[in-house]
Amino acid sequence: MKLTHLIAPLALGLALSACGSDDLTEEESQQAFGAALSVVTLGGAQASISAENGTFTYSCPGGGTVSFGGIDTESNNESESFEWTLTYNACVTGDLTISGSITYSGESSESGGVVMTSLDMEGELEFSGEVEGSCELDVEWSTSSNGSNVSIEYEGNICGYDASIAQTVGI
Repeated sequence: MKLTHLIAPLALGLALSACGSDDLTEEESQQAFGAALSVVTLGGAQASISAENGTFTYSCPGGGTVSFGGIDTESNNESESFEWTLTYNACVTGDLTISGSITYSGESSESGGVVMTSLDMEGELEFSGEVEGSCELDVEWSTSSNGSNVSIEYEGNICGYDASIAQTVGI
């Protein structure tokens, strides 16, 4: 089982419901969170291959970096887990610059042909450029895949908005 299986579910949709915000509108929150996730997905895939029990620095597309620190992975034949601290250092992606840090952890296991994953992301990021403001994150995901369908559920708080989704998609 590869750690990149833990990263892939992040590419799926985001649904927010209004419940207040840090500094950002609901639309800005979606845009900012999407940009932060794209960096986690791209950098995380490289980090899981290039570093083990150490650190990895991802060069952002438009400049700046994201440091994946405390890379701690554990694997056996049935499960895999990780815990990282990501520090965004003026990371530019698209028209956004991201600074701040988040803790990102997850676990994946396989049983009877079904892969189950749980992920957790928590921290605070600052955005400048097309979106201006700060954003606190506290989100938990769970996914399962049987080879023909992927089910995803997540809930939590993104930039002061409640976030949740439950869906199944064919693959």
